[in-house]
Parts: sequence; structure tokens; C-alpha cells
Amino acid sequence: MSNTKGRDSPSKSFVRSKTVIMEKSNVIHRKFDETVLICGICSKWLNTPRTLPCLHSYCENCLATNINEFITRKSEKKDDSKKSREYECHQCKKIIQLKSAPTPNKWIEAFPVNHFLMDLLDIELLRRGEKTCGPCSRNGDTTAILSWCKECRDGLCQNCAKVHKGMRISMDHTVLLKEEFMKEMELLKDLQEECNKHTGKTLDLFCVLDKELCCPNCIAEEHRRCDRVISISDAVKKSKLEKEPEFLNKTLEQYENNIDGMIGDRSNHLMYLEEEKTRLLENFASIRINIINILDKLEKNLKRDISQIHNAEVKKLQIEMDISKRMLSAVSNAHKLMNVAEVHASDSRLLHMMESIRTQCIWYEDAMGKLRSQVQDCQYLFEVGHAIEVMQTKVKEMGKISVRYSPSKLPPFPNVISVEQNNTHSNLNKSTLSLRGKRSEMVKTFSAHEHDEVNDSWFTGAAFLSDGRLVLVDRQNRKVKLFAKNYRQLNSIKFNSKPWDVTTISPSEIAVTLPEERAIQILNVSDIGFSLGDYLITSEACYGLTYVRGKFFTLAYDGLPPSLKILDTDGKELASVAYDDDGSQLFSRPIYITANGKGTMIYVADERRGSVTTLIETAEHCYSYSSVDLGHAAGLALDNEENLYVCRNHAKSVQVVSPEGDRVKTLISHDMISYPRAIAFDVNDERLLITQGDKSEVKVFQLVL
Repeated sequence: MSNTKGRDSPSKSFVRSKTVIMEKSNVIHRKFDETVLICGICSKWLNTPRTLPCLHSYCENCLATNINEFITRKSEKKDDSKKSREYECHQCKKIIQLKSAPTPNKWIEAFPVNHFLMDLLDIELLRRGEKTCGPCSRNGDTTAILSWCKECRDGLCQNCAKVHKGMRISMDHTVLLKEEFMKEMELLKDLQEECNKHTGKTLDLFCVLDKELCCPNCIAEEHRRCDRVISISDAVKKSKLEKEPEFLNKTLEQYENNIDGMIGDRSNHLMYLEEEKTRLLENFASIRINIINILDKLEKNLKRDISQIHNAEVKKLQIEMDISKRMLSAVSNAHKLMNVAEVHASDSRLLHMMESIRTQCIWYEDAMGKLRSQVQDCQYLFEVGHAIEVMQTKVKEMGKISVRYSPSKLPPFPNVISVEQNNTHSNLNKSTLSLRGKRSEMVKTFSAHEHDEVNDSWFTGAAFLSDGRLVLVDRQNRKVKLFAKNYRQLNSIKFNSKPWDVTTISPSEIAVTLPEERAIQILNVSDIGFSLGDYLITSEACYGLTYVRGKFFTLAYDGLPPSLKILDTDGKELASVAYDDDGSQLFSRPIYITANGKGTMIYVADERRGSVTTLIETAEHCYSYSSVDLGHAAGLALDNEENLYVCRNHAKSVQVVSPEGDRVKTLISHDMISYPRAIAFDVNDERLLITQGDKSEVKVFQLVL
């Protein structure tokens, strides 16, 4: 089939719809959602589409460019791109491992060419009249298609069709007229997929055990010992008989509805937050206006008071000045009379004037002395009110904004396929499991929420002490809580930041991770409560934590790359495990960890990859690894026989994995528990304690025969 050249952007009027059959003018057209033929990078018709494991398809050139850009971005972030072989899908952002690709420039070869989409695109362009004769196009000419070769899957003009039928190599090919071909859209069903490993072979067989499409050569080379190999047609008949296509369509429809619901819910919540932001901004403005109004009123009162005080003082000064002016006038008059009398008056008149003036001087002195004794200078003083002084010097904020989280009311995401896969896996596996004869019985459900707590409890860590008491980490309320063996709360301790996980160190010591503080807090445990011990600073924010034989094993996923840290009891980092021998990242979002008593087998739950990675010590701080894909993995715990218990959060179940990792069994199903998060095993009484991500209730199960 020829590739699409000179691509134009597709019509923007695509309508998403289910497949329907339409008949018009005796021509049958199978309508489908044409967006599957659009490149998610360039938004044009796909050109040599290559498909990723996440099922997104891109043009070969677009994908190659995007891979180079992705590698460049990682290099700019100082990530070791030579060691990392992870690629992120441009659309869904799924992390894709590329172990088979030796170098980045070969990564694109790890993604197969999608011949089905190429065929579908050719037919769609043919139906639209946008397809030209293949041989002519390859020779640089543009000629209308009149025929179609079924074997070559190529459009032909009249001359090329005649030449095609006349050539020895293609004389037996089925060449249909364009009209006949458009009536037989079902021809696509006759075109089997070609084998990527063996040229010229088609994938006609299916291995039921390995769930793999094969050609005869594949069977001979890789599936000789498989006793369940059937033909593709039988496999399809079986799947249709079991209504698997219908089941998958309904399942995908459930996914779409659930995700649409989540988008709608998040969109509504976004509008709600916008309204909340507007309300708070108005509240801030209202507080400011109220404060300004209060200050304006206080200022007005102060202005009134200062005016009254000033007017009174002015009046007093005016009175003092008036008295002084009158006295000055009298003294000046007496002085003038004395001067005149001294020059012109007779002796008797002079003597009389002098006695009169002497008498007046006594009055002057008495009056002015009294006035002088009453005269005071003043200054205006202002003492700032205590509340205003506090506001000016100590008030640094109008208020504090915080975010309180609570579980959304969205329904859980469907878990149909995961459950089915695990059931299939269990049926196919022949190995035995030490817990095969055991089952779980729920013995206790109790609320670990304190009545005075405003926030809902979210327990992310749990541990049993050697005496049967239990410890829970309440991340939402920033507490670690201690409970008696009969589940009665004894005490709690509150932190400044949100704790995550807990591990026992000794019968009287535990350790708690504080990711926001990049620290591990040691707590001493007495008969009645906690007291603070050592405070260990870590290089990164640590989450999952376990303590084995004098070492802390903890998980850090915020940094690049996500890693397992091994620390001594002083918090000194002894080793960091992040890559396998091929240089690929071991983890994506490691969240919980546990280990056997010797610390030689370490189990890490990777939330993003939905798997549990087992690290087996081969030398000091050197490990080999294996991985079990469980989906939505959360809390981990080991029992006395080293069976591993795994919380599958979204699947609402707890599964147990045998020590060899070759058998998986559902121990606690979704009808008994909701969103299991943290888990702890009581080695003395064989109890399992499990917290739930959507409620404050904690459940305890007893393992019985």
C-alpha cells in the first residue's frame, strides 16, 4: 500500500459517532470516527503511522521529531538520558519503557507501523476522492483512480491497471473497479497483519497461553512447547462467541463515561474554585474597606478632639494676651505722665504724681505677677492606640489562606479488565501458594477519627508493635495515633507537617517520614503515648519507610530519578538505587516499601506503573530485580512465611503474592473493603490491619484455615 503524500489537513467537521451502515445509491459506506486517522502531533492525515503501546498513533517523521525533543528536554533537566530509556506519549503522557532499543536514534523502530490504519486511510481518501493512482504518484504524476488491486492494496488508473494485469508477477492479482471496491469495504477483513519478525509471513495463529499473535515460523521458533495454539479465525470465533468485542466496547464505554464524568466534575469544581476565589477577593476587599472605614471614623474623632483642644488653648492664649496688652497700655501711660511731670510739673505736682505712680506700680507687679504665675507653655502629644500599634508593627497579614482536601464524590473507576486478567492469570498458573488453604475473616471495623478533628482522617501508614498495640499515621490531621490491642485509642502526637509512613525500630521505638520537612522523626513509645526522639534530615522528600537490621529503606519519588534510599540510624545515606543494569529507571512513583527480616529481599509498590518490584540483594547494596504487574499497587506487608500482601487501591481488593512471585491470589475482595491504602501484619496473632482511602474506618482481618 502506498503512503499518503502531500497530506492536507482533514476537514474540521468530524463528528464522533459509533460505527453505522448507510446505504445510498446502492453503495455501502461504513462510517467511522475519522479522528483515528489524524496524527496527534501535526493534526494532519497520518503518514506511515507508528503506534505506541498506549494505542496512540503518529506519523513516522512526527514521532521521530517528538522523541528527539523529549530527549533534549530531559538533557536540559540534567537527567541522564543515556541511562534512561523511557519515552512519554505526546498525548496521554504514559511512560513507555524502551529496553529493546539500544540508542535513542533507534527508539522509533520499537514502535510498529500500523498497516491497518494505512489501509483504512487509503480507503477513506479513496471515498473522499482525494486518492490518486499509486504507480503514477510514485513517478511524480497525478492520475485519477479507476481500479484497486486487492493484493497490492494500491489504487490504479486505467493504463496502470492494464499494465498491472499484463505483468507476470501481478497477472493473477484481483483488480476491482473503484465502484466494486467501494461496495466491498469488508475487504479489509481479508487483509491479515504481517509478521514483523519474518518477512512475507502473516500472523495466522494465536498462542492462548502467551496471548500472542504468531506466524508459522514464530510457532516453530518460540512456541514449540505451547499446547494451546489455535488459528486466528478460531480465536476470533471464540472471542465473538464469548462476546468479548461486545464486552470490551461496553467496558471502554464505561471508561469514557467515567472519565467524562470526572472531567465534568473537575470542570464544575474549577468553576466552583473560581467563584470561591472571587468571593474571597471580595471578602479581602470588604475587610480592607471595613478597616479603612474604621480608621476614617477614628481619624475623624481624633480631628474633632484635636480641634477642641486647640480651640481651648487658643482661647486661653488670647485671654493672656488681652490682659497683657491692657497692662502694657496702663504702664506706658504712667511712664509718659512721669516723663512730663519730671520736666514740667511743680514740686508739689511732681511729688503727687510720683506717689500715684508708685501706688500703681504695686498694682502692676501684683497683677502681672499673678498672670505670670498662671502662664504655661503646652505641646500636643499623640499616643497611638494599642490595637493600631499592633496592626502597624506586628500584623503582617490580613489572614491566612489554606486548602482543605476531602475525597471527591466521584464513583470509582471501573476495574473490569484487571480483575479478569488476574483471574485468568490465576487459572493458568499451576504453582502452589502457601496461603492457598487460608482465608480472611473480618473481625473488627473501628473509626480512628478523633471527635474534635475538623478534617477527615486519611491513614497512609500503619504498623503493629510487638505487644499487639498498633500505630496509625493520619496524614490529613498531621498526627500519629496509638491504639491498644483492643483498638481503643491511647494517645496521639501532632506534627507541623503531614507525615506519610511508619515503621517499627524496636518494641519501644518507631520512625515516621515527614516528606515536607525532608526528615525522618524517631518516636519513643511508652505505655501511654509518644515522646520525640532523634530527628534525621534526608536529602530528598521520603515517603515509604521500613527498618531492617540497623538500616532504613525509604523511597523518594520527587527527585530525578525516583529512587530507593538506604540510610543508617544517623540518617547518613549509604546507597541510592534507581537504575537497573541496562540503565533504565527502576521506578516511576515508588510509594510503599517492605522487606524481609534479613533485608535481602525488598518489595517496592510503584503507584504509577501499577506494579510491585522485588529487589534481591546479590552483594552489599547490589540487587537483581523482578516485577509483578498488579495494577494500582499501594500498601505492602509480609507475613511470617514471606507471603506478600498488596493493597490494590482502585481495584478495592487485597492480593497475596507467593514468595516466588509466581502466583497471585485475591484475599480480600471489593465487597469487603473500599480503596485499601496502608496495610500491617501482626506476626503474633496473624491479623491484617487495612486502612481505607475514602473513609476514617479501619478494618482488621483474621487469617484462618
